[in-house]
Amino acid sequence: MSIHHHKFFMITAKRQVLRIGTLSLMMGGLFGCANLAKSRLSLLPRPDVPITSIRNVQKSSPKSSTVYLKGEVGKLVPFLDSSAYELKDSTGSIWVFTKQKIPHQKEQVLLKAKVQHKNISVGGKTLKEVYVEEQQRL
Repeated sequence: MSIHHHKFFMITAKRQVLRIGTLSLMMGGLFGCANLAKSRLSLLPRPDVPITSIRNVQKSSPKSSTVYLKGEVGKLVPFLDSSAYELKDSTGSIWVFTKQKIPHQKEQVLLKAKVQHKNISVGGKTLKEVYVEEQQRL
């Protein structure tokens, strides 16, 4: 092989490596872990868990029972060492208290949570407020 052919081959090989490297970086940016989670395109299967409707949690779930909820994030309320967010499904909404990073509004989440009840007195009547504490976001 002549020197001219060798230089041509090396330049072509470098260009090909550069193209592959650039394409790899672009694909990594598009489908990186954070972007993949936000895009709802997951390579990992979602856990097969029994989803409880929010209506059923509010009406019949005993205190401290573990439930799996799925829905869209509504209002967000940050606190000093924790936060709360409203979770909505087709049957209603419930407040979720968490120590994890708060999800974005309109984000779809699947979570494992513990049911909590709090009695609130208003005008001589006692109301039972039901909320959940997030144990794990799935």
